[in-house]
Amino acid sequence: MAEWWDNDPEERYWVEITARDDIGVDLHAPSTNEKLASFWSYELLRKPLPGHIVYHYHSGRQAIIGYSEIVGNPWDDKIVWAAQGTSARKQGIVPHLRDGIRRGLGGFALLAVPLTKARLVECRKELIAIRDAVASRGTPSRFPFIPYGDTDLRAIQGYLTKLPRAVLDILPELRPKTGNVVAMQSPTAAAPVSLGASYRRANEVLAVGERDPFAVDPALVERALRGHAATQNLLAAYIASTGATPLSPVPGGPNYDLAWRAGEEIWVAEVKSCTPLNQENQLRLGLGQVLRYRSILSAAIRRPVRAMLVAEVEPDDPAWLTLCADLDVELRWPDLLVLP
Repeated sequence: MAEWWDNDPEERYWVEITARDDIGVDLHAPSTNEKLASFWSYELLRKPLPGHIVYHYHSGRQAIIGYSEIVGNPWDDKIVWAAQGTSARKQGIVPHLRDGIRRGLGGFALLAVPLTKARLVECRKELIAIRDAVASRGTPSRFPFIPYGDTDLRAIQGYLTKLPRAVLDILPELRPKTGNVVAMQSPTAAAPVSLGASYRRANEVLAVGERDPFAVDPALVERALRGHAATQNLLAAYIASTGATPLSPVPGGPNYDLAWRAGEEIWVAEVKSCTPLNQENQLRLGLGQVLRYRSILSAAIRRPVRAMLVAEVEPDDPAWLTLCADLDVELRWPDLLVLP
C-alpha cells in the first residue's frame, strides 16, 4: 500500500523499539504475527532504503540510545522471536524459531546523551501535533509514540516505526553526529577520521544456525549466524585482554567487524563463519573484504593499517597461511585467540 512518506527523499528516519541486548547488529522481525497474519510493523522492515537512519529505542531503558544506517536490501531468514506485548505475555509465548525478515545495519553510534522518555514527554504536544498532521493525509502515520492519559507518552506496541523528518526539528539532539565516537588523527590529515565506536557484543543465543550466505550481501547475512557471533566476541575479548579497545564501525565508514589500536598500530579485522562445505568460499570472501577495509581506512587516516582475517575453524588448506602472509594479512582462528 502507498505510505505517506513515499517519494519524499527527506523522509529517511525510522525507530526500532526493542529490548534486545545487541542493538545495532541488524533489524529482524517475524514475517507474521503469532496468528500467522500480516502485521504492519514487521512488514515495515521492507520499506527503508540503504542509507536511511534507524534510531534505537530501548524499551527497558525507555530511551533512544543510538542510531544505525541501513545497509543493503531485506532478505527472508529464520529468526528467534517472541512478541513483547501484553497479549503475548499473558499467553506465555517464549522466543522460538520462525520465518522472518532481516535488514543489515552498519555504523551503530551511541547518542552523546540518551534521549529519555522524560524528554519525549516534555515535547508531547509538539510530537503529537506532528503525528496528527501526518495522519491527516489519509494514510497511517506509523508513528513510534502514542499519548497515554492526559500527560504521558509511550512507545507503541510494535517493532519498526516511521519517524517523520519534522521530529528532528523538535528534538535536534537526534541529528546524526560523529563527535561521540573514537577519532583517529594523523599528523597530515585535514580532519579527524572516525575509526569506530565502542564494541557491540554480538548475541550468540538468539543468532540462528548456518546457511549459505551468497544469496544476499554476505557480510550482512553473516552477522545473523551463531558461529560468526561467537567468533567475533572471542576476538573482541582477545583484543581487550591485550589492553586494546575493540571498536565497531560507525556510520559512513567501512562495515568491518572489528578495529582497534595497539600501540602505534591500527588494526582492522574480518570474521568469517565456516562449515566444511563453504570454508573455501568464506575465506576468499573474507580476504577480499579485509583487504578492502584496510585500503579504505589507510587512505582515510593517511597511515598504514594492519589486517586480520579470523576464521571460525582452522583452514583445512595450509596454503591459506602462505597466501595471507604474502598479502600481509594476519590469519587467525579460535585456537590462536587464547586469553591469558
